[in-house]
Amino acid sequence: MKYEKNFIRIQLMELKSTNENSPITFTGRYKHKESQDYITLTTIRVYKKEIGKQKTICDHINLKKSSIPKDMIFDVNVHNRKVYFIGEVILYEHDGKVRAGIQLIDKPNEIIMWFADQNLNFNNLK
Repeated sequence: MKYEKNFIRIQLMELKSTNENSPITFTGRYKHKESQDYITLTTIRVYKKEIGKQKTICDHINLKKSSIPKDMIFDVNVHNRKVYFIGEVILYEHDGKVRAGIQLIDKPNEIIMWFADQNLNFNNLK
């Protein structure tokens, strides 16, 4: 089977090997899709304020809605909005191949995800 570009997410795998257990701040763009279980973020980049804009390291990821902070509302009104999130790179098997993905860190009393747009209500809670 021929896989699409970035199916395995090699750059995420390389990131995992250099940041074994450290949480990483990423950016992505929310793409609204009608899914009960997942949200999709595209154009995934590592966020490093002191360096500036980084290269895209992953075309897209899907995050389980159950892992998203309850205050975050992902709907058609925030389609294509930039999102910051803190996660860890994970490895998993899909169709017999090992792939890399991102899992949000589990810190209930900390802000782990926010919109870049300061006018969105969630950001006022920070």
